[in-house]
Amino acid sequence: MKNHESGSKKGLSPVIATLLLVAIVVILALIIFLWLKSFVPEVVEKNGEDISLVCERVQFTPVYESGRLEISNDGNIPIQNMKVKVIDEDGSSIEKDLATENAGTWGEFGLGKTRVFSDDVNWIDDTTKQIVLTPVLRGTTETGYQDKACDERQYGHELDV
Repeated sequence: MKNHESGSKKGLSPVIATLLLVAIVVILALIIFLWLKSFVPEVVEKNGEDISLVCERVQFTPVYESGRLEISNDGNIPIQNMKVKVIDEDGSSIEKDLATENAGTWGEFGLGKTRVFSDDVNWIDDTTKQIVLTPVLRGTTETGYQDKACDERQYGHELDV
């Protein structure tokens, strides 16, 4: 039988092994946290509230007549943009936004409190049956400004053409 000296065995000390395990667990937890965070949408706020709750306080009156669209902001919430759903007689629809289609008259800062937008909308033609106008509000997130459309089913205004 051979006699081994106690100092000749090599391996990790229990302290170093414990530190390595703790470091691995922390790194894995950080990776999982960042991965899960990518699935949670950013909260968009306006005046410190979730922007979805602010949508119910938006008040506007749209009028369409003879190729001219007029929208008056009757409330205290500024409307950054207006999403327009154009529905044709055959039931097909396309979506547009006023800030792009009528950039010169809509304005860079949208439709402020008690302001009125009025302009010809030549992209509405004889085949159009109805338009649905839905407000888009600008809110803030952790990373900056973000525009968010209100829910069309709840806050969209339907106009027969």
